[in-house]
Amino acid sequence: MTDEEFDELREEMDEQRDQLHEDLADDLGGDSDDYDVRHDVGDSSSSEEAVTDGGK
Repeated sequence: MTDEEFDELREEMDEQRDQLHEDLADDLGGDSDDYDVRHDVGDSSSSEEAVTDGGK
């Protein structure tokens, strides 16, 4: 996979994530930001920030 293909894939995934948040808000109420975990972890995206593996 080229860097360009990877960037396109990441952009598509970001768009899908945003649409999912909007759909959840429509179905369950509230604001789309209520369903965005990135707001709960300092506006970081799991794809952009390393996550510990629990010491395994």
